[in-house]
Formats: sequence, C-alpha cells, structure tokens
Amino acid sequence: MELYIQFVLLAIISYIFYIDARAMERRDGCAYRLFVFLKPRFWAYLSFVFFIFITPLYLSLRFFFYRNLRAEGEEVNRENHRKKDLEPMDGPLIIIVWFSIVAVLQIFLSFVVALKIIQDELVFMVLSGMIVTLALALMIFLVALYRKVNFFECVRIRMTERPLKNVVIVPALTGVSYAALMYFIHSQRQNNPLTPFAESVSNSKSTLGLVLLVILAVFYAPVLEEIMFRGFFYTQLKRHRGKVFSLVFITFLFGLYHVAQYWGDWLAIAGVFVLGLIITYMREKHGSILPSMTMHFAYNTSFIALPLVISLFTNYSYFKYSVLYRSSSADEKIAYLEKNISDYMDKPDILNELAWYYAEEKRELERALDLINKALVAKPENTQFMDTKAEILYQLCRYQEAIDIEEEILRKSRAEFFKKQLKKFKKAWKESQKDKGDELLESKKYREALEVYNKLIESHPSDACLYHYRAEAFEGLGKDDYVLKDLGTSIRMKPYARHYSKRGAFWRRKKEYERALNDFNRAIEIKPDDPYYYSERALTYGYLEQYEEGIKDLTRAIQKCDEEDMLYSYYECRGNFYRYTGNPQEALQDYANALELRAEDAGLYYKRGRLLEETGENEHALRDFLKVIEIDPEYLAAYGYAGDVYFERKEYSEALSYYQKIIMMDERFTMAYIMSGFCYSRLNEFEKAKQMLQKAADLAPESPFPLTCLGLLHYKFDDRDSFRAYIESSIQKGKTQYNLQAMSIIERDRKNFALAIDYITESSNVLSGEEKLCEEFYLLRASIYYMQGDLKKADEDIRQYIRVMNPSKEGVVKEKTLQKVEGFQDFLEERREVQSGSGA
Repeated sequence: MELYIQFVLLAIISYIFYIDARAMERRDGCAYRLFVFLKPRFWAYLSFVFFIFITPLYLSLRFFFYRNLRAEGEEVNRENHRKKDLEPMDGPLIIIVWFSIVAVLQIFLSFVVALKIIQDELVFMVLSGMIVTLALALMIFLVALYRKVNFFECVRIRMTERPLKNVVIVPALTGVSYAALMYFIHSQRQNNPLTPFAESVSNSKSTLGLVLLVILAVFYAPVLEEIMFRGFFYTQLKRHRGKVFSLVFITFLFGLYHVAQYWGDWLAIAGVFVLGLIITYMREKHGSILPSMTMHFAYNTSFIALPLVISLFTNYSYFKYSVLYRSSSADEKIAYLEKNISDYMDKPDILNELAWYYAEEKRELERALDLINKALVAKPENTQFMDTKAEILYQLCRYQEAIDIEEEILRKSRAEFFKKQLKKFKKAWKESQKDKGDELLESKKYREALEVYNKLIESHPSDACLYHYRAEAFEGLGKDDYVLKDLGTSIRMKPYARHYSKRGAFWRRKKEYERALNDFNRAIEIKPDDPYYYSERALTYGYLEQYEEGIKDLTRAIQKCDEEDMLYSYYECRGNFYRYTGNPQEALQDYANALELRAEDAGLYYKRGRLLEETGENEHALRDFLKVIEIDPEYLAAYGYAGDVYFERKEYSEALSYYQKIIMMDERFTMAYIMSGFCYSRLNEFEKAKQMLQKAADLAPESPFPLTCLGLLHYKFDDRDSFRAYIESSIQKGKTQYNLQAMSIIERDRKNFALAIDYITESSNVLSGEEKLCEEFYLLRASIYYMQGDLKKADEDIRQYIRVMNPSKEGVVKEKTLQKVEGFQDFLEERREVQSGSGA
C-alpha cells in the first residue's frame, strides 16, 4: 500500500519539476539553456527516479538562473501580488524543498525505527504527521517573509462577511452533522475493517501517544492542514489552473494524504474524500480558510467525542472504562467489563472485549470462548470478533482451528495485524512439524520437505497422512516409484477417500486412465456424497473421450454440490462434454446455468457464443460476443467473431469496425487485416482492400494465404495478370487448397484443361485431417470439364456439389468466378432442375 502512495507522490513531484522547468524555459530560453541545461521532461524523469540526488543540483541551477535574471536588471513584477500572494515561481520551489525535507525525514525516521528510539507505533505516526505538516507551513511562512508578503493573506486567513455565521455557526454545524452521519454509518456496519490507524491506536501502550493524537486531530490538523491544502496549494493552483481543476485536485490530494491511515476501509477513505470536497468548496465560497478550519475542527472533535458522549448517556460503566482504560490494571478492566455484561447482556462489542482480555491474560479461556461465540451470533462476519476467537483457540493450543479462522479473516481484510496473528498461529503449529512440511511443499522446496517428513514418520510411523504428504514431496522430485509406494502405504493404513483420489490424480497425470478410474471408484465408494470425487472421475472419463460417462458423474456432482464456485465449474465442464457429444442444446443450457452463478465470466460467454455460431444461431452468438467485449474490452477473439457474424449477415461496414478495433489493439493480428480486406472488397473499395491484404502479407511473409487473397481480389476486379502473379507467388510459399484451385482457374482460362484438372485434384490432396473439402471444389472442376467438353463428368461433379452444398452459403468461387464461364451458368441451372426432379 505504501508503495502505491509513494509512486503517486513521486509522479506529482515529477510533474512539479516539469512545470517549474517549463516556466523557466518560457521565461528566458537562452538563460535556461545556459544554466539549467536539460529539457523540462528530462528533469521530470530524473526527479522520478533519482529524487534525493537530483533535487540539490536542480535547486542550485534554478538559483543561478533567477540570480542571472536579476543581475541583468529584469526585476520580477511584484506589483500585482505584492500584498497578498507569493510569486508564481515560489509555489514549485516550496513544494520541491518540502518534498526534499520529507524524504530526508523518512530516512531519519527509518533509523529511529531501526534503533528502537521510538517503539510505540502511534507516537511514531503522530510525530511524523506533525513534522511533515509543520515543515510545509514553515516553508510557506519563510518564503512569505522573504518576499515581504503578508503570510495570513497569502494563505487566505481572513475574515468574511457575517463572520459569526460564515466562520463559526454554519461550518461548525456542518462539521458536527457530517461527523454524526459518518459515526452513524460506521456504527451500522457489522464489520469495521481494521485500518493501520485503528491498529496503531489499539496496540499503543503510551498515554503520550493518545494525548498527541488528540492534539493533532483537534488543534494541529485543522490549522496546519488547512494552511497547507486550502491555503497554499489551492490558492496557487487556482491562479494557474482555474477553480474547477483546483477544487477536484485539492480534494484528491487531501484524500490521498489520509489514505495510508485508513487503508483497507474504503468507506472511511470515501468519507475523507467527501469531507475534503465539502471543506474545499467552503474555502472557495468564502474566499477564506477560516470556515474550513472551523469545519475541520468541528468534524475531528465531534468524531472523537461522539462515542464518549453517547457512552456517557447510554452506558456509564463503559464510559468510565473507556476514560480510565490507560490507567487501569488488567483486573480493573475485566471488572469494568464484567459489570457491563451484567447490565447489558446484548452488547457484542463488550463481550468481545472481555473475551480478548481473558485471552491476553491466559485465564478463564473456556468462558472467553463462550463469550466470543455469543458475540459472533450477533455479528458473525465481524473480523475482530473472529480474530478474538482465533486468539482464544491459540491459547487453548487448538492451532489449526485458529489458523483456519485467521485465513478466513484475511480473505476479507488484509490488515497487518491479522497477518501478524496468522504468522503467530502458524509458528505454533510448526512445532508439530506437519505445517512446516506443508509450507515447504507449497513453496516447492521438495527436498527440504522430504527431510521433514522422514523425521516425522520416524517418530509417528502410524500417521497415514504423513505418507500422503511425503508422496507429494517425492512427486515434486520426480520419484514416481516412491510416490506410489507412499500412497499405497497411506491407503493401507487409512483407506481415506482423499488418499485414493490423490493416487487417482497421479495415475491420470501418467495417462494410466483405467488405474485412475479404479482409484476414483474407491474414493466414491468411501464418500458417495462428496461431489469432488465424481468430478475427478468425470475428468478422467473426459481424457478417455467417454463423455457420456463423464456427463453422468458431473450430473451427480451437481446434485450433491452446494458451493457456487464448484457448481459453476461442474456446469461448465458438463457443458463442454455435451458439446463434444453433439448435444448443443444441453451444452447451452449448462453454460447458461454456469453464467447464472458467475455472470461476468467473459470466457464462458465467448465459449457459448462459439457454440451458438456453430449451430447457426448467429443473432444469439453476436449478443454473447458483444457481452464478452463489454466485460473485457481487451478480448480480441470476441471482436473477431462478432465481426464474422456481421460479415455473414453482409453488414460489411459493421464487420469492418470490429476488425479495425482488433488492429488498434494489436497491430500484428494478421487475420484482422485479411478480414478487413474482405470487407473492403465487398464494399468495392479496391485500394483499401489491397492495402489491408498487403499488410497481412507483410506481417506473415511465410504464409501463402494473404497472397492468395490478394490474387483473388485482383481477379474480382478483372486484373488477370496481377491475379496470376500473386497466386504463383503464393504457390511458392506453400500449397493450399485455395491457391491450387486458383491455379486451376488460371490454367482453365488458358485452356490448359489437363493441367487445370491436375491442380484441382491436387488441391484435395493437400488437406489436413481436420480440413474439409469446400463445395466449390466440385463446381470448379465441373466448369473445367464443361469447357473441356466432358459433359458427363461435369454433370457428376454438379450432382456432388448439390449434395454437399450448404444452401445458406454463397461460395466466393461460385459467385465471383464460375459465372464468368460462358454458358456454364445455364448448364448449372439445367442440371439443378434435373437433380431436383430426380429427387436427388
């Protein structure tokens, strides 16, 4: 988290370097090149990477630049801003020097932490905030003093009209109201995330830290933060960038300044941003930061005081406990809380706090467990309550249960405190050595894990699970014989379903599918209600291409499963199996069921879209491809198939737009250029089509397909010489059914019928196992036989063409090429009528 904040801050300071250097360059380009040397953008880059080292050099060069201007008699014009504002060049200077001070301070504080001079985290945090904020205020004051500018006026500390109302009453009421609203929202949440700030407060043992915190929040921050953000930054920005930009940017900067404190609690962070917006608006409205100070003071004070005030009137015992918390002993704290419980049995926060103290004091742990269980009934998702239970279980030496709870907490909150808790629990669990071995396996340190398990098995030879874990270590080392031996031992000692399943998975990886099935069968016999084992057996059936059996197992898994994530994967897998078995409707239904569980899965929408396209439901397929693009705008394949659907619908302009989007995202996507060329061809835009296809040829210089497409493009536009040249070049790069058929057209037109027949016959021999002979093959060969005068063979090929042709599809060769054969179209229509009349 801190890295993100530092990255943003460095980006901001780099921008300040840029605009400051740019201002000097515009002021006097010759002097700039003489004294400052580098272009503004290079100073920005250098400051981002080498801020600490580059800043002194830059400030020195900056000083010589402005001294040179003054030496030449060019006095800075101060008349317009003499009484109320700093010079424009003073803003970047203050910010750069302030960032330098902060950077040096961070280095110093890192030594303070390393030497443990300040051990309390809250004291460290409060002092750091005070020093950083005070440093900027002092910088502004000193520069104002040097420029002989009224400090109060330059940061807009001035009275407004009707000061009682505008400076005191309205801002105070607004601050109190907003604090009450935020307190109410936080109190209604079942779980308030543990932020770094809250963690520091709860862990602090120092009364000084709390006193400093109150001083910082109530007095220090409302004054210095307002001078910093809405006094200095806002005033400077507004002069150069206008009101709207300044309002937004200062709100963002104010929120960013507090993000580190509330990281993990996004509601609190949002609340700070909104607070910054309101305060900044108040500053703009009144032209003074006094109303902002008042509202800031009222908000901070109210947010601290509200819990105490409410507690005072609703639960005096707890109020007394809160006030005397720091000075009370553990026994006194427990006594206060016990009194509260007797008076307020339904207060889960008090139950949790008492349970925590019992755990800390390592006494009455069973009672503590009972208390926290009652608290969790009221707030089952509260991470702090869950952590209290985990701590109690840890004290009871029930380490694995504590680890499970803490891991569940970390799925909801990444607070450092919870991470430390989990680390502590795991350390205790490592004493049994089992968890240590598991960690080594997870980190793929198989040899070290093997040593751990060897020692464990020596001391616990009857623990079947240890052999199971050691088998994983052997598997990582590639020792298959030892894997099988250990898995066999674990099964003989404890024939658990998971042991059989582990061995079944091993056999499957080794492609021993029948053995894998035997083991999964045994696992299912032992645990017939566990859907996992059915899904594992179904996966094995899938490798054997026994999809019907796999479907049966996945159906059982779906019936027995109540976990959404697993149910989703079962539906998807069964949908795949239905697809492989030629049952598209069942596959579509399973994909729909899976999408109900995970509605934003772009991959599944894409898969369903492909299936819909294959079944001819192009409208539904298009909706799925568009949904994929909506979810994941970078999903290139979805753009391609959406374009294909529009292409088949002859909406070439719409199809072209999708192919062009692919090219914008990936300039080397060859097929997108080819399809764009097809679209331009259909739109009769020859030059653009040629440009697209030529680009495809350049991107894939070894592929014959783009050259074939270029040849057919020229043929369509009656450029026979170019057609022949491109096809011959394509043949040199590789023979395909398309360029061979094109060569047959060339030879046919030359009346070399025997050679044309050879080419068309060879086009059927170059097909791979998955390719299909296109129906135009027969039509093309029929045209050659027709021109040769062999009407019998032409008639046979036409009959074959009619049998295999997809009536919904118009072939390019039929439509654009064969109609050029004189008399052949009439002959074709005649044979179709004969074929239809004979019932073929």
